[in-house]
Formats: sequence, C-alpha cells, structure tokens
Amino acid sequence: MISETDIVAGYMWILGRVPTPGEIAGYRAHYRPSDGDSLRDFQSRLLTSEEFRNRRLVVDRHRRACRSSLDRHRLVFVHIEKCGGTTLHDMLSSQFPQASICPERYETIGDWTINELADYELFAGHFNLAWCRCIPGDVSVITMLREPRARLVSLFSFWKAHRPDPDRDMFDLLRIARDSTIEEFFAHGRVREHPSIRDAIAGQLTRTRAVHALEPDDPILADPDQVLAEAVSALEGLAAFGLVEAYEDSRLLLNEALGLRMQPVPPRQVLDAMVRDCADLVPLPPVVMTPQLNRLLDGLTGIDRRLHARARTLFDARVAAMRRTERRKARALPWTRQGPAALGSRS
Repeated sequence: MISETDIVAGYMWILGRVPTPGEIAGYRAHYRPSDGDSLRDFQSRLLTSEEFRNRRLVVDRHRRACRSSLDRHRLVFVHIEKCGGTTLHDMLSSQFPQASICPERYETIGDWTINELADYELFAGHFNLAWCRCIPGDVSVITMLREPRARLVSLFSFWKAHRPDPDRDMFDLLRIARDSTIEEFFAHGRVREHPSIRDAIAGQLTRTRAVHALEPDDPILADPDQVLAEAVSALEGLAAFGLVEAYEDSRLLLNEALGLRMQPVPPRQVLDAMVRDCADLVPLPPVVMTPQLNRLLDGLTGIDRRLHARARTLFDARVAAMRRTERRKARALPWTRQGPAALGSRS
C-alpha cells in the first residue's frame, strides 16, 4: 500500500519538490491497498516522467554560467491556458536555436538554479508572471489573452473530450468535466474555487505563490478591485501582449516590439482538428450558451472581463499606432528612392 509519506518522499528525492495536494490525492486514489508493488510502480512513474527527463537533460548539459551569459537578453512567454499559446510557441520557437529554448513548461521553473536558467534565451510555459523574476539577464515578458468566457468554454471542451486514462484522471477537473454537463461543471464547488478557473488570467499575472484552491482570504475573492489594478499594471509593464481575437495583428505587434520576424502558422491545439488526429479524444457537440451558463461564466470572470476590456483598449491603440507608423514609412519611400535632386530635375 502506498502512503502519503511515500508520495512526498518520492517527489522530494526524485523530482526535488513537494507534491501538490492534488498529486497526493491522485496517487492515493490510483493504487489499491492490496497492490504490493504500488510503491515500486509509483517510483518508476516519477523516474520516467517528463518532469524528471527535463531535469536530467539540464543536469547533463549543465555548465557554469559566466557573467556574459547571465547578462544576456531573454524572452519569456507567460502561457495562459487556452489563449492560443501553442500557436505562438511554435512561431517563437522558429526564431531561436532549439538548444536555447528552455524545456520547462510549468511553475517548477522556480526550482531551477540561476546557472541552469542562464543556458537559455527563450522561456515559454504556464508559470505565473512572478516566476519570471528568477530568470537572469535583460528579460522581456509577453503573453496572449482571450475573452475570458470563451476561454473557459474552450477549457471545459478540451478536458471533456479526453477519454478515461489512469494518469490523466489524477487531475480531478478533467474527471469532473467528463462526467458533467457544462452547467454542472461550472457550478461544481471544486471547479469554482480552482485557480485555473476563477479569474485565472488576472491570477496568473498577479499571484506570487502556487495556489491549489482559492481560500476566502485570497485577493481574488477578498479584494477584486486591487487585483484588477495590479493585473492592469502588470499587463502595461510587459514588453508586448496579443489577443486571440486579433491573432494576425498580435503577431505583427509582437514582431515590432521584439524585433522578430515570426511568420504565420496554422492554429495549433484546435479541438476539432485534434479530435480527428488523436485517438485519446472524442468528438463533442457544440456548446449551447444558455442563460444559466452565461450567469455561471459571468460569476467566474468578473475581474478577467474588466481586465480584457482594458487590454482591448490598449491593444487597439497600439495597433493604430503601428499602422500610422507603417503609413508614414510608406509615404516616405518615394522621397527616399529619388531624393531632392531627382525631384528638382523635373523643373
């Protein structure tokens, strides 16, 4: 029989971190008390996990960073779930050597040493904005936002489409989604207190520690106006950001702000296409936006909707400024080609 002590010890010795309450509960539920080989199997799972492989890759290629590598410019993409991040990650990856892209995708980036982080120039993952402070050098941070209610509907559909699987089912929200209607899902107490659901965009931009459930004193519940103010300030302080609803303009703005030459790519992680190509997913009927569902979504996105409205205003102003600059450059081209002498020769 596997105990909570076994699980915590395994995570500490093999992955170098404390497991989350959800990970503990998931493994306890996965193994039957009569299974004598459960501890060995659990340890094997950790040793063959992607998280452990990524850590070993870093250790294998680790070198002592010199001051010049610590001072290098670095780009960080804060990937908010179901905000078009996989598509942007593909575009960003085309602009950097593969060896300079950090393999870490989660908040455990805070467990890496400064010398390990100094090996990379591009970071892209589901980590809170606060974790970007641990990355050395001249750091530019970007993100993508999406209309919050549409983000939640997409998130539910993605989770619900997954077939049962012992490993995936350790994530309780996925199990709840598969067994519920969309209204039942967003009315569920565990879902409504989860940081990936309630005002998750503002939370990822402002939260300074890992949170697995929103307690009554969490700022998102206790002081939403202050969280909004902090999220707006964080957004305005980024090097750039984009909107899923205006993806091509987002690509152009990011290129201009970062000095990149990203080219368009087909959208990634689109559920309809994934269902056709992946045996682990099942097709779903379209979501019907009922009055009850709209009320539930409104109650879960109060801060995020206000933040998105502010982001849209700022984004539109930046797009307008970019287009004015492009028009000025276009008008200047004839003068640049011909010069004053050429124009004077017409008289």
